[in-house]
Amino acid sequence: MIDKAVNPDEINILRTSYDSKFSFLEYTYGTQSRYYDYPAQLNDHFYYLAYYDKPASKSNTYLFYECKLDNTSCRQLPIKYNGSGYLRDTVADKTTGEVSVFIDNEINQDTLIFTWGEQPRCYVKGCEILEVTK
Repeated sequence: MIDKAVNPDEINILRTSYDSKFSFLEYTYGTQSRYYDYPAQLNDHFYYLAYYDKPASKSNTYLFYECKLDNTSCRQLPIKYNGSGYLRDTVADKTTGEVSVFIDNEINQDTLIFTWGEQPRCYVKGCEILEVTK
């Protein structure tokens, strides 16, 4: 799929859920190709943790995206994390209206990397908020 409204120079690969009820982003091919983890849904948006490898540093760069539920109009949110971890989880909290991202190398470690919402917050070294948001 090409999202002409946001970035016509990228091609998005979608995966359909096992029950065929919805699709989610798997990979984007473009200037900065990236993979996506399974999204969290909050209200009428999907929130994706995207990442790309940096082989020279043995770490990844993680970016955060907000998309409409049809996986269009995706926009990169102004927060990122440079680090590693193969167990990743993105969790939406409907009560607070926030989405939290956890990245770990061990089961049940639950390292909170950042929380996105009205007041975005970083919790670990390597995480940064790219611009002031309100």
